[in-house]
Amino acid sequence: MKRAFILLLDSFGLGATPDAAKYNDVGANTFGHIASSVAKSGKPMALPTMEKLGLAAAALCAGTSFASVALADDATMEPVWTHYWMAVAAANQCENWTFSQPQYDAMTHVINQRVNYEIGAGPRTHLIDDAKEAVRDRAFKYGCNDQQIASLLAVFHNELEPVIPR
Repeated sequence: MKRAFILLLDSFGLGATPDAAKYNDVGANTFGHIASSVAKSGKPMALPTMEKLGLAAAALCAGTSFASVALADDATMEPVWTHYWMAVAAANQCENWTFSQPQYDAMTHVINQRVNYEIGAGPRTHLIDDAKEAVRDRAFKYGCNDQQIASLLAVFHNELEPVIPR
């Protein structure tokens, strides 16, 4: 007999939403706090099946990580890496940001550190182009005030803009 498991992780947050202050929920991050507590015990949290299902990628997008993320495979990290480049593309598309090569290099360095995923120049160019196209399509269909675009812009302003050399 085959079995199925349904995991309901209600209130199992991976980080606060942009409007958290409105609901007195700044700093909410149930998963991050659990991971931090486990790490303090001397054992890294290991959830290999959940990581393969995307928990590591979701946690990294929300600004949370745990020790076993470093062991995640390329299939887990590539969507996270692409998500960051979509944030860069959203800043370019919706806020007219332009970047010099040193600025791109600085963002690439931060993104690679963030996701523990070093990618070569050829695949990187392809993924960046895919990210740009996805953002262009979304902005065309829904405009720059779209919730997903707003979320990407928040990632850019909070995590990448501060490292851009001026």
